Amino acid sequence: MRIFKTIFLSIASLLALLLLIAIFLPSQYHVERTIEINKPTPAVFEEVADFNHWLAWNPWTEMEPTAHNTISGTPKTVGSHWAWEGKEIGVGSLTIQAISPNQSIKSKLAMLQPQAMEADDSWLFEPTDKGTKVIWSNTGKLSYPVERYFGLFMNKILGEQYETGLLKLKQVVEKKR
Repeated sequence: MRIFKTIFLSIASLLALLLLIAIFLPSQYHVERTIEINKPTPAVFEEVADFNHWLAWNPWTEMEPTAHNTISGTPKTVGSHWAWEGKEIGVGSLTIQAISPNQSIKSKLAMLQPQAMEADDSWLFEPTDKGTKVIWSNTGKLSYPVERYFGLFMNKILGEQYETGLLKLKQVVEKKR
């Protein structure tokens, strides 16, 4: 009986420690990646502002090319909406909330599965001597306690996907005339 009590107290202590540590972990995350594309800002903006173009370069299409995608609303306007459903990439949507032509796009990301969450997805476009500096970022809240532990890896995991997407975006845009 004493061994069960010792095991129970050890497990309870470990669980209490994990819950205590989670209190001090960040309650939100921010992932940001940048690339320079050798094309004028309007050409780059056009590719990102219209969800109909995303399937050619976003990293999740490559992860699951058979996912079901639905694009609705008027492209390049507030309310334009892209929804997806797949076994690998889950179920979610992206909706444009604010758009400033050739400058910025702000969207709301809503994931329904495998884990429900919302985040802010943003794009900035800055003209450079060689073309356009593109900044893609994502910011969201992390619930207590489990998501806060996942937040420790968010920059690496999501950051790698953003890097892949930006590289593919660069290839697609630079191939166009």
